[in-house]
Amino acid sequence: MGNKPKRVNRAEGKQNRMVVYFLIVVLALLGLAIALFPITPQKNAEGPFIYVANEGDGTISVISQETLEVVRTVMLEGMPHNVNTDPLGRYFFATNHEGEEEESEEHEAGHIPYLRILDAKSHKLLSSIPMADMAAHAVPSKDGKYVFVSREGGSTIVKVGLEDFRITRIFNVGKAPHGFVLSSDNNYIYSPNMKSDDISILDLKTGKEERINITSGGSSCETPVAMGIKEDGLYSFVTCGRSFDVYKIDNLRKKAAGRVAFETGEFPGPIQTPVHPGGEYLYVPDMRHGVVHKISIEPFKLVKDIHVGAGAHGIAYSQDSKTAFVTNTWEDTISVIDLETDTVTKTIRVGREPNGIAVEGGKNQGW
Repeated sequence: MGNKPKRVNRAEGKQNRMVVYFLIVVLALLGLAIALFPITPQKNAEGPFIYVANEGDGTISVISQETLEVVRTVMLEGMPHNVNTDPLGRYFFATNHEGEEEESEEHEAGHIPYLRILDAKSHKLLSSIPMADMAAHAVPSKDGKYVFVSREGGSTIVKVGLEDFRITRIFNVGKAPHGFVLSSDNNYIYSPNMKSDDISILDLKTGKEERINITSGGSSCETPVAMGIKEDGLYSFVTCGRSFDVYKIDNLRKKAAGRVAFETGEFPGPIQTPVHPGGEYLYVPDMRHGVVHKISIEPFKLVKDIHVGAGAHGIAYSQDSKTAFVTNTWEDTISVIDLETDTVTKTIRVGREPNGIAVEGGKNQGW
């Protein structure tokens, strides 16, 4: 005799049908999601990268230099203000631009001023070093042994060893140091001091500091924000965010040797100004007017304005020196500028309120 088929009760049959219906609905929704939001494979996720500090949402946007697309978002919390890259390719750095509150036991910044050191391959946080006062900019030495950090809230610049991630020395400078530069021989720091309206020249071997005022032709710099420096160290340049001008500094004579004035407006005005690697031009983002001022170094004069986006703030150069990347803080975007034509070729959406920007292997603020 054959086996009789097993009888399924009504409740069990209903349950099975509901499971089938549920799976059908899930598969249909998944198919709709794939159709509406196709998953694009990430290209060149190994780098080299462009890093963008987004103050408004506490993130770092990681952009592929090859595809010019955001390939990763690193969550840091706090207010990442400035980023920079290790010349040896091991790390990238981010500063938290907030005032100090109660220190957390977690390995995060929160509302504490930190220097964050992240792995350049995995983008994982390796160390958060408390800065005690509001951290502004981070600049590594060319030999990769140290990174220097301006503590805007404490009027100091600190030296951090990259072997043990510890502060090894503290230098006193003017009031509210911000976007400083390091000479190519690693011997001097030139720091714009936002609240004392002057520049500190810091001898890193002796620890001696000299202070110079920034005046030219009867005009004075108000709120010096950031600096650039020529490779030979003969001249540096400082932007003045409140007086809307930029000054050329003779580093040997320790005095201003020229001034270029821009259209004025409400603070903030011109911000970052790393010298182009070719040594002939400065490109200066102007937050208030949404342009990048192109300035020739010899003679020291304005050549043209390149229109980018609202709140133009940070700038960095590509490895081949043919492209500039500019953060537009008030539009949450990056403008890509072809420096052979001085035109914007692409706009990249990133996190909220992008500020500092750095290019692996390129020229960044501070060098």
